[in-house]
Amino acid sequence: MLDRIIHKLTTIKLWNFLWISVLLSELFTGLMNILLGILWRGHIDTDLLIIGSIDAFVVALAVSAIILFIIKGMMNLVGTAEKAFRDTNIKLITLLNTMPDMVILKDAASRYIIVNKAVTEVTGYAAEEIIGKTCVDLLPPDYAAACMKSDEEAMRRSVPSHAEERIVRKDGKVFYFDMIKARMTDNQGNITGLIVVGRDITEHKNIRTMLEEKTAEQNAILENAIVGIAYLKGRRFVRVNEKMEQMFGYGRDEVRGLTTELFYPSLESYEELGREAYPLLAADKTYYTERLMKRKDGTCFWCSISG
Repeated sequence: MLDRIIHKLTTIKLWNFLWISVLLSELFTGLMNILLGILWRGHIDTDLLIIGSIDAFVVALAVSAIILFIIKGMMNLVGTAEKAFRDTNIKLITLLNTMPDMVILKDAASRYIIVNKAVTEVTGYAAEEIIGKTCVDLLPPDYAAACMKSDEEAMRRSVPSHAEERIVRKDGKVFYFDMIKARMTDNQGNITGLIVVGRDITEHKNIRTMLEEKTAEQNAILENAIVGIAYLKGRRFVRVNEKMEQMFGYGRDEVRGLTTELFYPSLESYEELGREAYPLLAADKTYYTERLMKRKDGTCFWCSISG
């Protein structure tokens, strides 16, 4: 309201402002002098009216000039502040739009109020199609439910939170994002919304899924093999399959981290195989032998070994 009043006053030309001020002052002074003359002397005092008019003219000029100077100064301050705000806003928008990660500002009701360029590029929606809406309006129900749940959790926490969320493009393609969400508060500590930074982890997610599938496939092969298989590191057991457990009588948890000397009938046999096998394995060659090995119960049996 004050800004509008200052703007209206400062748009009045200087001479117009001065003449209007003087005219109003003269009218007011004249009316007061007429009223006082009638009340005190019973008639209109011409001398008092003339002197009062001159005084009013001088005072009006001085006061009008001072007021105009103050208003002009206030308007200059307001203009400077507005320019500084606009410049800062432009810099902030430029910074946000150059970031490769999605940056989103939401209000306390989880409505989008600001989105950067990365958001529009990832989703395929224009900013105008996003602003004012929530994820409920843009995502399938299950995806939107997860998004709203993480929003609510982030607003309850005083520290940033992480959430993995799925985003569906306008064309239907699905992306996975790691979202960092932090609540925003005003000077009184009231929650005003969220700031969200999202990084595309779709490729990482696909690689991880592929590795999990490969691992599951390898585990299935390992556990269903008809021969005993052991994974070793530094001649220590990392993992053995079920067939190896059956052959030697040890559970996999019993041998994990122990040396393979456990399976040999003597230290000499253990060391001999090491001298024969590991130079070949270090040269990326295959080693094969048949040796007498020892079970947990102490009985020995002939075993084919390759590596």
